[in-house]
Amino acid sequence: MFKSGNSVLLTRIGIALGLLVSLGLGYLAGDSVIAVATAVFFGICAGAFLPAYLVGLYWDRPNHRAVIASMTAGFLTNMFWMAFVNAKTAGALGICARLFGKPCLSSPAWSATWNVVDPVVVSVPISLVVLVIWALVDRPMDAQYAAWCFSVGPASRAVQD
Repeated sequence: MFKSGNSVLLTRIGIALGLLVSLGLGYLAGDSVIAVATAVFFGICAGAFLPAYLVGLYWDRPNHRAVIASMTAGFLTNMFWMAFVNAKTAGALGICARLFGKPCLSSPAWSATWNVVDPVVVSVPISLVVLVIWALVDRPMDAQYAAWCFSVGPASRAVQD
């Protein structure tokens, strides 16, 4: 059953089953959950990947350690903000309520704005700051490897050889 010729067929079956399960869950969950789940997913992706992607396009100093630290900081910040600070997502997840007995850590008496701030507004800048600081503190990428990564066309083949 798991021969090399069957891998394409098994992949197609897996994709079809995943699609059917997703459609079924979306139908059972109602209208609003799709928009919220999509926003949460894209928020997590933006916090983790956006700073590394944008900085990686224009600056060759960050190495893989800086990018991993940035992605980790963005992901963890986004998850913390969703689970404990943002009133809408923290209330829906219920983690903060189970641990601390209240829907979110930021009460309206302390600040009326922090509990409505989207996690992306916090996680992207933190991820960016971690990336820049780590890139400046740690040693940069090997110059030849950076030249190969940032070169285009025939020049990239010359560096590679």
